Amino acid sequence: MKKMSLISDAITLVCFFVFAIIGFRLWQVLGRRTGSEPPPQPTPKFQTKPLPTDLELKAAEPPPRKVWEGFAPAGSALAKSLIAIGDADPSFDMSHFVDGAKSAHERILNSFAAGDLPTLKLLLSPATYGTFEKEINRRAKAGEKAAFKFVAIKEAKPVEASLNGNDAAITMHFASEVVSAVKDAKGATISGDDKHIAEVTEAWTFERHLKSSEAGWKLAETHDGA
Repeated sequence: MKKMSLISDAITLVCFFVFAIIGFRLWQVLGRRTGSEPPPQPTPKFQTKPLPTDLELKAAEPPPRKVWEGFAPAGSALAKSLIAIGDADPSFDMSHFVDGAKSAHERILNSFAAGDLPTLKLLLSPATYGTFEKEINRRAKAGEKAAFKFVAIKEAKPVEASLNGNDAAITMHFASEVVSAVKDAKGATISGDDKHIAEVTEAWTFERHLKSSEAGWKLAETHDGA
């Protein structure tokens, strides 16, 4: 029995010695810093930007639209009325309006000379259409014919504007070159001259209800000279 105890004690000492060597080796490898390790990374922090001031917010706002610019003096009654129309209708653009008015001016004159009532109905207010319709019907009954040729627009500019509720109106001054004459059933000239170009100066007022589903402006009044 004593012999077995000695053998057991010897095995225990050997195992202890082996574990001690392994532990020392691990300490050498893992337990010491070499100085080449990367520095510890700082814990990221959330950074918040300061809220913009009222002045910064105001500076970031888009500048106000100048719908009158290029068409009316600053501070004039016309400019103020155009601003009011632009405020009531954010889609309003004076450049587009003037281009549309010039196109409508030519189409209306050509359609009136040709007696084209369907086209006129699209471009005129009901009251103005009624006036044009009567004259076209009178010409037809009398056997009269219009000899007409649109040559060019020499000038087109807004001269007046207004906004009453949602009803907007803009008056345009037109100076146009045309060849125009009216002849009777026999071909004799009643008025005008179909051999020469004449300059015609008129004031046309276009109207539009800004809340209407119809997007277009319509001719509401015409006056000679302006």
